[in-house]
Amino acid sequence: MAFADVSDVEDRIDFELSEAEQRMVDSRLDDASEMAKHVSGMAWTDRNVPRVVRTIVLNAVTRYINNPDATVTSRAGDETMVFSDLGEQGSFYFTKQETEMLKGFIRRPSFGSITTTPWRSRDPLDETLWVSTNDEGRGDPYPWLSRRDGVMR
Repeated sequence: MAFADVSDVEDRIDFELSEAEQRMVDSRLDDASEMAKHVSGMAWTDRNVPRVVRTIVLNAVTRYINNPDATVTSRAGDETMVFSDLGEQGSFYFTKQETEMLKGFIRRPSFGSITTTPWRSRDPLDETLWVSTNDEGRGDPYPWLSRRDGVMR
């Protein structure tokens, strides 16, 4: 589903579109919307798409309608045409800035753990833990684990 309508594109250009051009604009809007979803990594619909993404799609399609061959210079005298590397001829494109804006929607994974302790509690490793050295608990205790001077024993 496209993020904008043909009428939105017509509002941005200064000429009337023929029926064939309207069909072409409609398909380009679908393509640009899908491309925006792909670049951003988001699964928007036409109901929840951010306005800035809708604007980016409209700008890309309007750029295509105004200059479908991506020409920078054309001259009638010697039939000189200069093409740019802005995008492929016959296709819409997102500018570098638009692509960066779309990539800004990518959610980066954020997983981690946080150590928590109850208020005014003490760490059991701050004291030495002792283990009995015989089965009946009558022998001398042996230090099992302690954190003294920052060293675990």
